[in-house]
Amino acid sequence: MFCPLAAIFAANTLGGFTPTELAAQQRTIQAARAHEEITIDGHPDEAVWKRAELHDDFVMRSPELGGAPPSRTTLRVAYDDLALYVLVEANMDPDEVVLRTLRRDAFAIFSDDAVSVKIDPRRDLRTALIFSTNASGTQLEIMSLDDGRVNMPQWDAVWDVEVWRHDRGYTVEYRLPFAILGVDAEGDGDMGLNISRDHQAANATYDWRLILPPRRPTSASAFGVIEGIHGILAARALEITPYVAGYTDFSPSFTVDPRRRPNASVGGDLRAQVGKSSYVEASVLTDFAQVEADEVQVARDRFPLFFPERRPFFINGLDTFNFGRPGEAQLFFSRRIGLRDGRAIPVAAGVKAYGRSPKLVYGVLNVQTLRSIAEPPQDETEDPEVDIPAENFSVGRIAWRPTPRTSVGVLALGKHRFGDPDEAVFSGGADLDITAAGGKLRWYNFFAQTFDREPDEVVETTPTSTLTRRSRSKLGRTAASNFTYDGLYLRPAVDFTWSDTRFSAPLGFYRRPGTASHGARFFVAPRPRALGLQELLIGPFGRVVTSPDYTERLTADGGARFEARWRSSWLASYNLRAKDDRVDDAFELYGYTVDARRYQGTSHAFRVRSPSRFALGGELNYEYGQLFAGKMHQIRGRIVAKFNKHASLAGSYTHLVGHLGRPEANAFSFGFANGTLNLALNRNVAWDTSLRLNLDPSEPTMAVQSRFRWRYRRGSDIFLVYTTSQPVGTALPDATIEPFHAIAVKATYYFQARLGG
Repeated sequence: MFCPLAAIFAANTLGGFTPTELAAQQRTIQAARAHEEITIDGHPDEAVWKRAELHDDFVMRSPELGGAPPSRTTLRVAYDDLALYVLVEANMDPDEVVLRTLRRDAFAIFSDDAVSVKIDPRRDLRTALIFSTNASGTQLEIMSLDDGRVNMPQWDAVWDVEVWRHDRGYTVEYRLPFAILGVDAEGDGDMGLNISRDHQAANATYDWRLILPPRRPTSASAFGVIEGIHGILAARALEITPYVAGYTDFSPSFTVDPRRRPNASVGGDLRAQVGKSSYVEASVLTDFAQVEADEVQVARDRFPLFFPERRPFFINGLDTFNFGRPGEAQLFFSRRIGLRDGRAIPVAAGVKAYGRSPKLVYGVLNVQTLRSIAEPPQDETEDPEVDIPAENFSVGRIAWRPTPRTSVGVLALGKHRFGDPDEAVFSGGADLDITAAGGKLRWYNFFAQTFDREPDEVVETTPTSTLTRRSRSKLGRTAASNFTYDGLYLRPAVDFTWSDTRFSAPLGFYRRPGTASHGARFFVAPRPRALGLQELLIGPFGRVVTSPDYTERLTADGGARFEARWRSSWLASYNLRAKDDRVDDAFELYGYTVDARRYQGTSHAFRVRSPSRFALGGELNYEYGQLFAGKMHQIRGRIVAKFNKHASLAGSYTHLVGHLGRPEANAFSFGFANGTLNLALNRNVAWDTSLRLNLDPSEPTMAVQSRFRWRYRRGSDIFLVYTTSQPVGTALPDATIEPFHAIAVKATYYFQARLGG
């Protein structure tokens, strides 16, 4: 009897390579010592490039996994006392080079002809620094944590790259200072390395060491090795970046008091290498005026939304403090510092020390905020803000790594208000992280406790007095275990997260504390050759959430996923989900009350995405299903238009329509949008304008952030930022939305020196 599924599996020949053979392709390259100065211009004129070992055995990752690239790519590596140098030549028809962006830090680079140098500086098989450029030399750097599971494009580093365009294609020459890589000045200099090339005319991606799906492109455990680096200068880098800034919200006042939003301010950042792979960073009167605004998200449930960290000071060394499941169950979440309900809290100073030895990883963070003095209301209708007291935050982390794939660590953190011990909170925990099977298998576990205080409780109120029960301390506990296997064909996962009813994660992020959550999936990923397909992803998933004592079932949902990827890079997917959910406490959603009771229903979700290489592309999503007692339709469209290398537009709009039980009484229909227009005069001058539109009736607003950035010298910038937020549409009667305008200007100056050596 004919079995279609068996036929699909039988079709997987992978160009004559088995998955085991592909995964076993270890790559090692010797770095050549440079005895002369290397000029970064894209031209391989220096003698060291003639002596350097040349590799041209790149392998196609997409569309033909393990196939031979149609165009040659060569790699050479060199070093001197202070930096690592990488030379990549990409051969192709020069008339076919695709170049559509000049804007720094833009992911649109990966839709151009581009090269990415990926470094695992300490070969910990977990952390990678990614340096990407397109055929014009536009730069993008990314810090990748947790073997590619967490990527931080907000990380900023000072490095150099230039491109030479010629009749064979283009050549890319990198200079990556050891100071930003954190490489030991003595001892074993081996580092993890991978090179990826995006070749748009062939709709292809090539790797120096092949990264097997579903491994992420930034998975450090899939890198090759650079050998031969030794005897580099034992000098330590000192980086200082002072700033001056001006600000106005057009109110008739002027202040330099940092406890308010000052109209004029000065401050700065410092980073010093104090030992082998050990660093200290400090920031005084930290300013985040240039940080990109968060995108609009609208909740469809009663649980908190997760917004990623974007502030530079908190990103460097973030891998050291990583603890828990990002976006789901984190004991430490850096956005708890200096932000409260969207309001920025002034940071007086922060200091961070982090580093590692062959077996240990360690880090300490301390931040002192200032008292945030509330601005007086503009008129009698505006609700007054309240002052927020100064607070001190401390975090400590140490992890022992007996092998490169095993880590045992502890984390401790706390918040304290001087003179107010009742506001002190503490958390601490231990974790175990084990990877195997070349990084495809991961088992992560943690246990933690938190010490917090319950708020004061009003027990009785009379016309003459109020009886209040003082806050009481509470000790909460949490534990988690997560097992995943990301194989080429099989991708099972099982996870468990538990926390008791007294757990609150005051300095972390927990989506659903006080529950026991159990999830599982089993996806199968055949790779047929029929119909132009590259990969299918098929399988069930499910989750059950109970009370922490397992006496009550709170939520149960499950379903199936079907996804198809074509060799042309088109993608389509369908998800079916059934859900049984108990709401314990009534809550407000879109201006209506969702009652406390049990709800059941199903949902269907469809998705289609075009290839990113198109000058005009996008994505379309549609979902239909139950929303508590009612029905919901959600449609989301995203479009990316790359007009030329100087201008591009990316935006999305999501519209929700439905009701929460009775169409005639509690219907809703609204949308929200996120969009950005990018203009780049050249690689150093850019202007981007972002739109954030939220038509949720509880807070209908339109916000615009327009940022001009001029990198006037290496590592030094001038920013001009205009921000406005305006009420739009019809708000609920109790909504308070005040119009807002502000302009900020900020200038930084980057200074680097070497200590010793």
